Amino acid sequence: MAKIHDGGTSQQDSDITAVGYGFGFKHPILNVTADSGDKTVTLAAGQSGSIIHCDADTNNIIFNLPAINAANKAGIHYTFVNTTAVNGSKTVKINTNGTDGNDKFLMYGFNGATSITDVAGDTLTIPNSASIGTVVRVTCLGSGGDNANEIWLAEVFGASAVTNT
Repeated sequence: MAKIHDGGTSQQDSDITAVGYGFGFKHPILNVTADSGDKTVTLAAGQSGSIIHCDADTNNIIFNLPAINAANKAGIHYTFVNTTAVNGSKTVKINTNGTDGNDKFLMYGFNGATSITDVAGDTLTIPNSASIGTVVRVTCLGSGGDNANEIWLAEVFGASAVTNT
């Protein structure tokens, strides 16, 4: 008899809980829970490929994507999964590195009954109408120069529609 371990042991970090590698996965799985106040997490290029479980049940979660420069242009990617319902007025926000309005998300996704994402400026928002299991994958397609004019593809899947405003 073989005992199979899925790597689901927690290691606590100040911003995220590293859950390890899920069974059959070669991607790090990270838990981000905003249970004691709003949580802001700045992702590193070295965390590219991570599957990030988001728990914004009681507070907001804000992710800041890394700066895209000559050393790490295209291909950096993250997968965000709502593991609990986003309640009340709470949201999960994904910000590009700048706030200059020159970066952009190109949206692609499944259409259903209600909005699950919204884009304004350099921010993609997963609102409280998003269902449990909503998945948002973001991939950097490149930039116009060091830390400027970043273009991210956002693939959105869930039981709700995609709105790009």
